[in-house]
Amino acid sequence: MLYFNYLQRKTLNQFLSIASILISLIWFSRAISFMKYITNNGINIADFIYLFILILPWLLIFIIPISLFIAVLLEYYNLQKSNEISILKNTGLSKIRIGKPAITLSIIITIFSYILSFYIMPLSNKELRRIKLDFANNYASLAFKDNSFETINNLTIYIKKKDKNNQLYGIMINDKRSLYNSMTITAQIGNVVIKENSVYLIMKNGTVQRYNYKKKNSEILRFDNYIYNLTNNKNSVADIKWKAKEKYFHELFYPEDDISQKEYGKIQSEIHERITYPIMSIVLTLLAITCILCKEFSRRDNAKNIFFTIILAILYMLSMIIIYDLIEVNSYYAILLYLIIIFCIIVCCKLLSDSNIKKK
Repeated sequence: MLYFNYLQRKTLNQFLSIASILISLIWFSRAISFMKYITNNGINIADFIYLFILILPWLLIFIIPISLFIAVLLEYYNLQKSNEISILKNTGLSKIRIGKPAITLSIIITIFSYILSFYIMPLSNKELRRIKLDFANNYASLAFKDNSFETINNLTIYIKKKDKNNQLYGIMINDKRSLYNSMTITAQIGNVVIKENSVYLIMKNGTVQRYNYKKKNSEILRFDNYIYNLTNNKNSVADIKWKAKEKYFHELFYPEDDISQKEYGKIQSEIHERITYPIMSIVLTLLAITCILCKEFSRRDNAKNIFFTIILAILYMLSMIIIYDLIEVNSYYAILLYLIIIFCIIVCCKLLSDSNIKKK
């Protein structure tokens, strides 16, 4: 059992290191797309970091199999290079027993991946969608500073002056949130009132100019008192139509009645992806240890063997991705997913369960 714990611990450490590096690289690459929530919506850094935490389960689903494959390949290659595998074979251990630490680790990681796939990932995706919607409608964060323009979600507000009692003077609002018309409102004075998750601006002595995009005409109205709802309530959380990746696994089996054929195809593809993608950790692990253990170490051919293993892994992943896309067109292609998985597992197990080790 010493060799088992030794190999499993080293592989796990290698896996965690590689996964951390990949997550960091992807996080930094996506940071630019999230910066708009700070610059345009006045979101603080804590909420910004929370956004990145929410995308972590989605990242892990795709990063885990790749990280584990690289970790197993590197660790067993190093063992082979230092002749430790030859020593283990000479003690009477079969290939399957030498690869058992990595296989056991892959099974544990696969179980964790299923928890991510069925529950944690859709939960975080839903929360991410809610927060993005809240950020887009975060009108309460408007500071109404003197002589400054503030823009949020196609709504621009200018305030000439604000006194100690939060009375606003010299108000101008340009609202382009509607697809049919734009509005420009001016007022001498106003007050902000927040009520029932909505932000209202109560204005006095001003004008409302509405421009119709279709008719290409405008009209101007004068008012003594005007209450304007700054909050765009059309896109509330209750009205969200969840996407396939934002639904729990059991929800995918009960699609809405009014969905299109294209959306139905995406749901079918998502069902099979949630089932089969976590198993990729096991399949890639088997590919790695099979290619390493089933060939004797040779300094001349070992690089070719590693390259061949990587090509096999890439072909396997590409075939799965292609079939996921085909399932969106016709769900009968799903059988190919399971045939490929079963074929790879059977072939690898057959090659690993050798009987040519001479036992002492």
